[in-house]
Amino acid sequence: MHFRHPLPSEFSRLAAEFLGTYLLVFTVCLNNTTKGLGTPQAQALGIFGPTAVACVLVVLIYSLGKISGGHFNPAVTVACFLQKAIDQKEGLMYIVVQCAAGALAGFSTILLDGSENTGDGNIVGPRTTNFAVGAPLVEFLYTFLLCFVVLNVAVAPATKGNNHYGLAIGLVIIAGGYGGGYVSGGAFNPAVALGVNCMGLHWWNSLYLPIYCACHLAAAIAAPVALHIVRPETKQPQEENNAFTKIIFKIEGMFDPDDTAEFIGATFFALAVQLNAIANTVEIADGGAGNPAGTLSVGATLICLSFAMGDISGGLFNPAVTLAYLGRFHGTGCGVGKEKIGDMLCSPKEGPKYLICQVLGACAGSGLTILIWLASGVFPISPVGPQSNYTIGQAFFAETFATFLFCYVVICVSTTFTPLKEYKGLAIGFCYIALGYAFGPLSGGVLNPAITLATSIVSLTPFTRPMVPLLYLGAEMLGGALAAVVFRFVTHVHEYGSGEAGTPEGYEKLTAPDGYKNLATTA
Repeated sequence: MHFRHPLPSEFSRLAAEFLGTYLLVFTVCLNNTTKGLGTPQAQALGIFGPTAVACVLVVLIYSLGKISGGHFNPAVTVACFLQKAIDQKEGLMYIVVQCAAGALAGFSTILLDGSENTGDGNIVGPRTTNFAVGAPLVEFLYTFLLCFVVLNVAVAPATKGNNHYGLAIGLVIIAGGYGGGYVSGGAFNPAVALGVNCMGLHWWNSLYLPIYCACHLAAAIAAPVALHIVRPETKQPQEENNAFTKIIFKIEGMFDPDDTAEFIGATFFALAVQLNAIANTVEIADGGAGNPAGTLSVGATLICLSFAMGDISGGLFNPAVTLAYLGRFHGTGCGVGKEKIGDMLCSPKEGPKYLICQVLGACAGSGLTILIWLASGVFPISPVGPQSNYTIGQAFFAETFATFLFCYVVICVSTTFTPLKEYKGLAIGFCYIALGYAFGPLSGGVLNPAITLATSIVSLTPFTRPMVPLLYLGAEMLGGALAAVVFRFVTHVHEYGSGEAGTPEGYEKLTAPDGYKNLATTA
């Protein structure tokens, strides 16, 4: 006899959204208050503010997600409604409950810490007036990323049943909370913006509250469009949509899913690298401690992107990794992604297309960074090159070895006969974090030829120090090639067995993007 699990009632779902949103916004407000107290301990704790918020979001999603869906954000609710994951009535009730919880969290912070502490500097809006354009743009971009990740890991049918959805969503806060938060404050949630506004009691200075909320709403609308491009199967049946929606669907169909996924991933990766680097440089110039969590933020970005789109394009986002994939799969007739990038003999166009999309994405990320910092009076993009007290030769070795190790880890966890499932994104992101902190002080820890090329172009480095970008590009591509060589001829020779063209006996090639299947275990 089978028993059907009872579904949560409407009251339970609304209560879960209220509780989750309240705890999330309360955490944000308390961290904002703590870091503004001015003591050395408070300043040190302030460094971990986005990490604290990300952690509470992760545990709330895992705790309450099976009851209400774990939105805790009106923008996420709008994105899920547009994707028909929630109906209109329930979506409106969610939004009302979320906003009420956000406001109550702000007032609760006043009761806990007093209006003198909570009202000091806690205003919704850009950190300085120089970011009048940049702050709303940051709010749009990272709210889009948050909604896009939610739709990919928690709503799309192809990813149903995974256990990493909470981590993927929560880590977006770390991804955007440092470099992006330095510009806008890092709300990415209308309920958070409302709660901070209530905490500061700055109703007389609430200009940016509706502006931020409008950016969040626009991002929530854009996220399903991007989802339909990278996952065409998520589109709703044509007959159920009006003429405007059919036009949107036609435009969406003009883009290739794999290439678009690589472009989006490279864009946000470059944006994270550069925003965090700028925040570090400006903070040090102003006598501060810099941005010690910058590498953590970039690694979190890579984890989110890998979880969201790894099953679409392979989640490469890096020409050096692409080169490692091409070397690993050469002559096997196999590859990753829907277009099977890997064996240039079978798919000669896919490798170059990936490389082009990754470079264009990095250039787009650089352009967005310049736009965000346009009115600040600071040219944001620093040229690539060795860090202080290190030579170009030392930087070349650092970039080669670090890129080799990164690419090697990626192909080891992604392209073997038994690739990692739930932890692949974590392995890739943690590897980048480790290498960024280890080699960043020597070479800057770029490890990505697309970012090196884009950064060099906008900073005019080829005209001032032409050998530096050439050496960096050479080091990074050499690292990717060495990763394929070591994988293929040293550590994973058994992956190239006596079967057909690199496929060992007992295995066959898969059309899915996650490796091979063992014929002995399938009937």
